[in-house]
Amino acid sequence: MNFKIVPILLLALLLTSCGKGVDIDSAKLSVKDFHLLLNNNKFKEIYSGSSRELKDYDKEDTLSTNLQAVITNLGKHKESKVTAWKVSTALSGQAVILTYDSVFEKGAALEQFTFKIEDGKTKLLNYNIKSKASR
Repeated sequence: MNFKIVPILLLALLLTSCGKGVDIDSAKLSVKDFHLLLNNNKFKEIYSGSSRELKDYDKEDTLSTNLQAVITNLGKHKESKVTAWKVSTALSGQAVILTYDSVFEKGAALEQFTFKIEDGKTKLLNYNIKSKASR
């Protein structure tokens, strides 16, 4: 092994790990809160806690209609397991993307949540769900 490469690799590792960390656990808690609100038809609360960008894209009625369709087609959320996560940093800030294998009363689904980090808080930026049961 070339020992001159080791310090360079260590320096590169240190430089890539020195960035401001993102609390993945906060995003996971936000997903739990989302499911609790979803199960209780609290769509207005989901909307009010969402990012400005989501509110600019979707009106409250549109989001509520889409979330009601999830409940109608899949039933209430029962359980989820994180299958992937990613942290993205851009000029507009940081985002956390969480992908879940989820189980609802009427079937399974793949859910993907994108949260924007604003002032240390996770705000829903995008929600995507795919299920054969919801088609």
